Amino acid sequence: MARLIFTLTGISLLDEKKELLGKRGGFEKKLDNIKDQGNIKAIIADNAILKNQKVQVLKALAMKNLLDDRSDFSAELASLSELKAVDNKEDKIIFIISQTSECAFAGIVNGKYIIYERTNQDLDSISFNKSVADDVFSCDNVEIKIIEGLQVNDGKRFKSEGIKNLFRFIRSKIEDEGSSYDEVILNITGGYKGTIPYLSLFGMLFQEREIKGKKVKPLIKYLYEDTKDILILPNLPIAYDIFTWRNYRGFIKIVPHLESKVAETILDNILPAHVSDLFEKNDEKKFHLTTLGQVLKENYDEEKEGELTPYGRGYLLVDKICDDGKRKALQDCINRWQYLWLGDRIPETVEHARGHTQRVLELAAQILYPILNEEEKFFGNHTNDNLLALISAIWLHDLGHSGDSIKWPNDESKETTEYEIKGFPSLVRDLHHMLSWNLIDKDKNELFKSKNETNEWTWNKTIFSENLIKAICQICLYHRGKMPVSDDDNKDGYVGLRVTEPLENLRNDTVNTSLLGALLRVVDAGDVQEERTISPNYIPMRFLQNDREKEKLKKEEEEYRVRVDDLFSNSSTQLPDYLKNLKDNARKYFNNENTENFESMVYKCVHNYIKGEELENIDATGRIILRIWLSALDQYVFKNSPAHHFKKHRGISTVMYLLDQHSTENGNDEYHYKVLAIHKKDNDKNTKKVLNDIFCEYLMVKKILNNHRIFFDSYEGMEEESENITVYSWLNELC
Repeated sequence: MARLIFTLTGISLLDEKKELLGKRGGFEKKLDNIKDQGNIKAIIADNAILKNQKVQVLKALAMKNLLDDRSDFSAELASLSELKAVDNKEDKIIFIISQTSECAFAGIVNGKYIIYERTNQDLDSISFNKSVADDVFSCDNVEIKIIEGLQVNDGKRFKSEGIKNLFRFIRSKIEDEGSSYDEVILNITGGYKGTIPYLSLFGMLFQEREIKGKKVKPLIKYLYEDTKDILILPNLPIAYDIFTWRNYRGFIKIVPHLESKVAETILDNILPAHVSDLFEKNDEKKFHLTTLGQVLKENYDEEKEGELTPYGRGYLLVDKICDDGKRKALQDCINRWQYLWLGDRIPETVEHARGHTQRVLELAAQILYPILNEEEKFFGNHTNDNLLALISAIWLHDLGHSGDSIKWPNDESKETTEYEIKGFPSLVRDLHHMLSWNLIDKDKNELFKSKNETNEWTWNKTIFSENLIKAICQICLYHRGKMPVSDDDNKDGYVGLRVTEPLENLRNDTVNTSLLGALLRVVDAGDVQEERTISPNYIPMRFLQNDREKEKLKKEEEEYRVRVDDLFSNSSTQLPDYLKNLKDNARKYFNNENTENFESMVYKCVHNYIKGEELENIDATGRIILRIWLSALDQYVFKNSPAHHFKKHRGISTVMYLLDQHSTENGNDEYHYKVLAIHKKDNDKNTKKVLNDIFCEYLMVKKILNNHRIFFDSYEGMEEESENITVYSWLNELC
């Protein structure tokens, strides 16, 4: 059995060998004279200064039987003996030493003794050769590695260099050689005590993974004092602060793509210190994850699934709410809102659930964190309520996807129109913003509950007041692209439901609904990323489910189309012309004949039917049969249409809203952003379309955002793993 054994190496050899070394003071003095790393390397290469002491120790060790009495042996040799690694020539032992002369001496003594036991060579003839890897000395399957920065005199350097270099070396060694061995062992028995917990954490966080076709997972082993049992430390359920990682996942993802100055702003002002410490600057003046950061990222990528999904708690921007009570109440609500997607009536579309919410939060955070870091009261004296309203609206704006019916008070007539839309997915899609408005108000008693002092769930009206909830409803209502923004915009609405008040005219006592509505529209438009397709494994299963349902719907549509024929051919009542035309085209559609624009025809006819056009003389039985037929047809066509949406989103890896310029005009701060879309290879054409759609949405609300000093000036595309950026200035001409 061959094993790769990393052994932390300290100076226990020196502590335990006073009688072998003679007066330790003189010996230590010689060691103290060796300070620079060049001389430390020379120690390993048989520096004459220490030769006598080294040979003396080795000869004394060689006269002892390690298995019978290890009292004079170092912690490293004692543990390797119990691991049966001292005389196993197949085991590769790597002594990891700190950047000190004492540790270099201890490392060479430990290493030479292993070689002596394995080969019975003359001690004086054993020498280590410098290998290709920097600061690694090797001989007969034994290596000594100097870790630069791993020392005790400079705590900052120990953290910033030593530990990072330690992790980087072990990780690369496991990836290069780990698959060649039966086991990989992290032996933490010896070594500088400050290093042991870090290496233990590294081992526990290093998830089992396939390397060169073989699964590799390092074991953490430890020999305690004078016992003879090697302890295998269990892989406890230890994880880095994964919720914080998930909460800031969008920023972590974009930092490596940013120029140094922009990245530093995020690292210094947005990310918590224990997250920003996981980045270091490379030779190209960009920041990338350290070795530990890479381990944590891989853990995150591999362990995404769980009760809280891959997207954390969804608390982005909540930290900017200064009122503890309001912040806590919102967090309680979010913990429940994350499950609102369970009632989704149109699951065949790209994802509008928890992941969509997180990505919209991330885009909003990319806009607002830089602003709020500069202006704590950007929203005025009611900044807390404005953040409560915006974050709530981001969570609730697609709640309408679970709607079945809608009551709508039209602005002009003030009379309430009620429609039952269950079974018509095209209507759910077209009306989901109105359905969200309706459902939030209808279910506010449950939606806005939080825990009180006695841990009971109640609606705290001093936090989520009626006025605040009204503002949330309005922000959600106006997130739909076709809602009027100005007095000049079309106000026809959907299926006869009208909204005549434009977004820019909305007023509220405490909440800037027009600004928040504009922000929601821009950030919602930006979620056109690959994650909206959930995963490559999800797509074929989604389409498989669609096909199953379509097969059933096709039979149902044909059955009820025949019943419509029978009903109206044997009745004096006439079928409305628009439904006659639809029926004839449906027959052609299912016979694979040319039916151009059939999808839009179905949706238009469904709208007309829901509004009751030309149905006055049709009795209840006739209306029921028509409804079942139209519902089956609407569902079939709707399930047959989402493929292009999935294709569109799959080509875009990430969309970012980046602060490009912070300037001052007439005494007021202005915030200028650029949109960057990172796309898959050979997907530039789709990227243009995606960026164009975002830009057009911005143009709709541009006046509102500009009045509040928020500008979007440029739109850029970048191919994955490329540094070439394309600036799309032509977008102004298209929108």
